[in-house]
Amino acid sequence: MEYVGYGLVVLIGLAMYFFRPKQVYKFLADAVTNNLVKNEAEIVKGLYNRLPIDVKKVVTSKQIAMIVASVIDLVQNIIEETKE
Repeated sequence: MEYVGYGLVVLIGLAMYFFRPKQVYKFLADAVTNNLVKNEAEIVKGLYNRLPIDVKKVVTSKQIAMIVASVIDLVQNIIEETKE
């Protein structure tokens, strides 16, 4: 029964995309960037925890946080350029 609901949501999304592609793209782009920003701390923690021990001796979590913030900023800039 839940597949019917999912199917309806997909169909409505596709219909909206065909009639208003710019608004749908804006909505999805904002949702993706907001989700990345919201989960930034968890992304940093996950990346840092998966680093090999040799790399952890050289790299701090603050450096990983700076890299993740830069990548998220870059993604936001690319999306902003293509949104218009």
